[in-house]
Amino acid sequence: MINIPNPQTIYDLPKLNTIMKIEPLPDFVKMGLLHNEHVTHGKYSVTELLDHPRCTALRKIHPDLKLDDPTKMAHAMNGTAVHAYWEKLLTQKCNPACIQCEVAVFFKINDIDISGSIDIIHRKSIDLLINETTIIDIKNWTSYKWMQKDMADVIDQLNSYYYGYYLGKSPYNHQVKLGLLVFIRDWHRGASHRKNYPPSSLMYLEFAPKPMEKIKENITKRVKLFEDYKNVNIDDYPDADDKATWSRLEAYRVYKVGGNNAIRGGVFRPEDYESNVECLAATEEKMNATQLANPKEEYYFKECNTERKRCAEYCPVADMCNTYQNSLKESYEAPQKEVPV
Repeated sequence: MINIPNPQTIYDLPKLNTIMKIEPLPDFVKMGLLHNEHVTHGKYSVTELLDHPRCTALRKIHPDLKLDDPTKMAHAMNGTAVHAYWEKLLTQKCNPACIQCEVAVFFKINDIDISGSIDIIHRKSIDLLINETTIIDIKNWTSYKWMQKDMADVIDQLNSYYYGYYLGKSPYNHQVKLGLLVFIRDWHRGASHRKNYPPSSLMYLEFAPKPMEKIKENITKRVKLFEDYKNVNIDDYPDADDKATWSRLEAYRVYKVGGNNAIRGGVFRPEDYESNVECLAATEEKMNATQLANPKEEYYFKECNTERKRCAEYCPVADMCNTYQNSLKESYEAPQKEVPV
């Protein structure tokens, strides 16, 4: 049987013959996109404990579900490729006494098994008298992630690795630091003038670990939170918060009544300001100034929010999540939020 391509999948490009987009994707491409090398050997992984209980529980209930559209995993491949490149390069080129990659950690909290994998352990010297060690995690972020200035989970993740790696050992005769190798995958020089924008496309950051007792206390709290819900029906779990679902206020936009697009200079994004309050104040100032300059027109501003991006585009169990399905229904029924002059 001959497959006749949809006209929308045929492209005429300058100086080239007609090119056809093939759908569905070939099996080898799907395999590459959906392959997952990360295996949890404990009851929880360090990264699972940092996630919302509803998200982690649903994935454990439906471990075999895959995204209906493998192309949604293309961005995740960026992070996987960055990790694989650096781990392969450092393993081949560096002295194994100074650099180790993909180091497994395994420890218990109240008899609950926790596992994880450290991207890089760097020792300053093979000289045992120079006891300087850095536990490093590789991150492949968007500029938006950096601009949020919310690194609490990343700090907790590295501290958990530090705790697991040195548990039962004696790090106190060491100088131990925690490091982040951060790649900004969508960095643009033309946007570098924006307030809070990442200063470069690659950054290396270091900070000191927390006291071991404090780290254990934080991990114990997270484990207890997950264990407290293990006998609760999944539909009765609390809804995942905005941070877990990647929901956010995208911008305030100033409109002229009857217009379809925001006015020139009328888009205000929270990440460009020190706080949401400051962003809102700038929006109102723009709206009022425009109204004063154009008294015959009427202007208003609107809160423009992103959808639950993680749920909509990256979560394989979104169809089984009752709160996400309810949020879709509510979004269709909710009126637009407009604030006139």
